[in-house]
Amino acid sequence: MKAIIDYQKMIKEAKSKAEKEALNEALDAFYNSLHGEEREQAEAFFQRQKKDVKRSLDLLKEQIELLKARGKITYEGKDYYFGEWVTLADYARFHEISIKVVYNWIERGIIPQENIFVLDTVNHTKMIKNITYLNKKQKKKLEDLVMA
Repeated sequence: MKAIIDYQKMIKEAKSKAEKEALNEALDAFYNSLHGEEREQAEAFFQRQKKDVKRSLDLLKEQIELLKARGKITYEGKDYYFGEWVTLADYARFHEISIKVVYNWIERGIIPQENIFVLDTVNHTKMIKNITYLNKKQKKKLEDLVMA
């Protein structure tokens, strides 16, 4: 599968449409040259990729629908817009992590308190700001990249 991954990487990095088309044709030729177990492994690989892409698209569609709805909650005088603020379960699902990780990040302060609020009127539902959160190690890595 390394060859397929290499082709996909080259296609993704191709600078022109013609280069992408040539690489796609080369990938097709490579795939068509596979037989038996290699062909089955390639088909299984592509099926896994297809499922991953579909899952990602479904999550994006869900987020788009939330943003389209553009509903809001006014709580203690402040407006919280759906999509910008989500439940912990929705955040975990959108970012493909476990809800336990989200709770852990809250406990460790990775998600700051200003990005959390509790809707007392709706079963004490916790809402968090729908942004990407980084732990100290990730922040350091990002800072090093920016400074380089």
